Amino acid sequence: MNIQTLFKKYDFYPKKRWGQNFLVDGNIKRKIIKAADLQKDDVVVEVGAGFGVLTEEILKKVKRVIAIEKDRQLVEILEERFRDFPNLEIVNKDILKFDFIGVDKCKVIGNLPYYITTPIIFHLFKRKEIIDFILITVQKEVGERSVAEPGGKDYGILSVKTKFFSEPRKIFNISAKSFFPIPKVDSCLVKLDIYKKKKYSVQNESLLFGVIEAAFSQRRKTILNCLTDSFPLNKNLIKKILAESNIDFNQRGETLSLEEFIKLNKNVEEAYAV
Repeated sequence: MNIQTLFKKYDFYPKKRWGQNFLVDGNIKRKIIKAADLQKDDVVVEVGAGFGVLTEEILKKVKRVIAIEKDRQLVEILEERFRDFPNLEIVNKDILKFDFIGVDKCKVIGNLPYYITTPIIFHLFKRKEIIDFILITVQKEVGERSVAEPGGKDYGILSVKTKFFSEPRKIFNISAKSFFPIPKVDSCLVKLDIYKKKKYSVQNESLLFGVIEAAFSQRRKTILNCLTDSFPLNKNLIKKILAESNIDFNQRGETLSLEEFIKLNKNVEEAYAV
């Protein structure tokens, strides 16, 4: 049963305020499921189950599916469509309020609303210890940012954070025509393989992310000026910290690698400890 038929059957209209765009391309659906490489003992948390286009295929392959859906009308539709699947649990909740209680280990799959993609990714990273990977359909621009390298226009906070917690990969592009309603931009499928063991040793992650956010707070300013504006440290001390980190005062945040940010963070932390 295609999406348009489901819309008519259930008298459903997509809610623009929630960024609802439903996957209608069967070939893309198959490619997403293939990229997930699901196993029979897997537990999958699906973000934004919608009408269950992906849910239907995932249920056939895994032990348990927890479908998170904010829209109450869609929850009722999912309950009716999949009432014969005992391995499905439907949760009527905003993913940003889902706490993963009762989930020991899982894989996350979803078609994320464009307007709230980055907060969802950062929310999922908070439960990184139980997530194997995050496989998500996102706006193409966001996908490019998540895998961007230092020095490029797409490189930013998202790029650095995804590399800190995972190995990010863009799997393939998806035309806007693969969704209904048709969005104004194309999408892509991104996979974030969460590190099984912590890759980077950082004592104060909150400070690290504070340094990163400061560095990108004003992209036209130098790293020296960004840090001076963001931290209550003497400008000469910040110059000393940058020199000890082998970072030029006139560099901009988008030129620094994750490893350089980690070294810079260590020196900032030591300056606060003095």
